[in-house]
Amino acid sequence: MAKGQAGIEAMDKRDGLGGADEWQAGLSIGVATVLTASVSSSCMAVRIASGPTPSRFICRNSRSWANSSHPSAHLRWRARYATVPTGNDWHRRAMVSALTILELDEMQARYASYQDLAEKIRFRFINPTATLHELFARLTFNILVGNVDDHTRNHAAFWDGAQLALTPAYDICPQARAGEEASQAMLIVGRHRSSQIATCLAAAGDFHMTSDQAIAIVSRQIETIGAQWLALCDEASLGPVDRALFWGRQFLNPFAFYELEGPAAVLAERAATIRGQV
Repeated sequence: MAKGQAGIEAMDKRDGLGGADEWQAGLSIGVATVLTASVSSSCMAVRIASGPTPSRFICRNSRSWANSSHPSAHLRWRARYATVPTGNDWHRRAMVSALTILELDEMQARYASYQDLAEKIRFRFINPTATLHELFARLTFNILVGNVDDHTRNHAAFWDGAQLALTPAYDICPQARAGEEASQAMLIVGRHRSSQIATCLAAAGDFHMTSDQAIAIVSRQIETIGAQWLALCDEASLGPVDRALFWGRQFLNPFAFYELEGPAAVLAERAATIRGQV
């Protein structure tokens, strides 16, 4: 295997466990912000701000992602484990999908919920509060960019034999959408899965955050989308037809902001302003 590449794929319950490594990447805790999207065939590349250092997650066809803060950490989905660089050597790191963590089979996947996953995180993950904030940011991010394919195999955790740690985000792909209404693959709160920020805010307590903290996360995401969209569409060579297809449909769809009340109402107002300005 060429240096800088690695095989990685979620394990199922039958897989053996092994390996431990401290390397981690992904969205910055609680403040995940999308910068742009570009299209190549059916593959959507979404660049995320990971603190001060951007990372790129490429979804669908390539099923790969890379963290630019670690020059040799380009990872590609192939096997049932992650191999990551450790100095001049490679190290395997076991992974489990959220489907396995929730102890569900494929036929039960439709019953999976972010609330149940949050409960597992509280008891079994390292840095549970930070991880919960991160998961919430990924949930709202998916909604803001129109990714409704957030099923339990598109969430995973590294396993070191004792504890779990959230993997970098992957398979973030805005889905084709003719109108406004949409639903996420996993339940968000209770029996509700509608792709709306209001639904997420109703679940804020399950992610160990206040309503104000949750609103702040979404606000930063909206502002970053508005500030970076045009320049990074140019960088990605996204033509006017594709820009019009995505903008206001997959990205910042009005449906995402319906039913926001009180302090959260400002999110709908700001999103509408940004949609009109771009």
